[in-house]
Amino acid sequence: MNKVRLKVKGIYGSTLFTLLSLISIAKVLHEQPVSGHYRIFTGAARLLWRRQDPYEFDFHSVGYWFYSPSCGMFFFSLFSLFPDFVGLLLYSLVSVILLFLSILYFYATYEKLPFNGVLQRKEVQLTLAITGLQVLQGVVAAKIEVLMAAIMLFSIVRCMKGRYKIGSVLLGMILEWKFQALPIVGLVLTVKIVSEKKIRPLVYLVFSFFFWHYVPVLFIGESLRAHFMSHMGSALTAFISISFPNYDNIFKFLYSINLRVTFLQSMVISGAVGLILFCVVLRECLRRTLSPSIKYLFAMSMGSAFIIALSPMSQNNGSILWLPLLILAVEMVFHSANRWMKSISIALMILFCFSYSDLFPSILRNSLRHYSIKSVLILAYAFYVALFFYKAKLPEKFLLSLKKGSA
Repeated sequence: MNKVRLKVKGIYGSTLFTLLSLISIAKVLHEQPVSGHYRIFTGAARLLWRRQDPYEFDFHSVGYWFYSPSCGMFFFSLFSLFPDFVGLLLYSLVSVILLFLSILYFYATYEKLPFNGVLQRKEVQLTLAITGLQVLQGVVAAKIEVLMAAIMLFSIVRCMKGRYKIGSVLLGMILEWKFQALPIVGLVLTVKIVSEKKIRPLVYLVFSFFFWHYVPVLFIGESLRAHFMSHMGSALTAFISISFPNYDNIFKFLYSINLRVTFLQSMVISGAVGLILFCVVLRECLRRTLSPSIKYLFAMSMGSAFIIALSPMSQNNGSILWLPLLILAVEMVFHSANRWMKSISIALMILFCFSYSDLFPSILRNSLRHYSIKSVLILAYAFYVALFFYKAKLPEKFLLSLKKGSA
């Protein structure tokens, strides 16, 4: 009996992840009509293949398409071939299954364990449990970020293992889908180029991005593609300028305390903060005290913090892109010798779990949503982690405790 209890306890995270994924898929399939995001994605795919302009088309009052033609034509068109119910079911299942496998793949590489034995790690189970709560948000909204997080994590692991051809091509593909992932991709490539003196991953990435950018020409022609791209640029610009003070980012926080900033000023602020984070990651790349895997994790987490705190398109139901930051917090909780780092990481995980949940006290939940306190805390955590790694002796302590914890 005791053995059964231990076994159940050992897989609590994967069990919770699976249950929440099934609940979210059932919930989104129960909606009538089908999820607005999914109707935009597949509706745009159908229009693109018919050589019609999707960028000025109102998809039944659920919004406008502003992603790239390649995203619609060569990804969502696969699901648009099916009836909405079947296509949405396949899309949701593919997203959560790939995310689950990518988390296992990352930890198998990071912990240097066989893929089939990584589920027994306590870090893996905690990560899966907390990620499941964000999957619940992302799948219900039919967000592309769930699949992007899975592909991004898989691709980064390929780069970590030195097999960067497929990884770089996939990273270029998701950047063409949605430019939002650039901070994470850029910092990971910085580690690859500076630490390992390899420029080829960047070459493959650039090639992949331009390939996916121009391949629609083969099907719709250069003149029509230019027309589509012009409309995409105007649609995206209008969307960002209208929405950036309303989404859950630090600019919304500045608005809430009457420090109003223009869109251009917000870009300057985010660029300045991003430059600071880039310089810290660059410095750690040049040091020899950190292992390559920790450098990658550090770069991923700083890019993730930038996306959530400073991106003008940081949407509440796209919080799955917290994933690299969550993985770092889990590692800190289990392996850091610094008590402050443990405490702050636990606070971040609690925030990750309940920031948009009815389980959170209403006064705190409303503060997080309406004043974007969450983004301020995320940015503060990023700076504290950067300071933690910046201190001369702390990385060695962290590495020592990490080795003890993994032994």
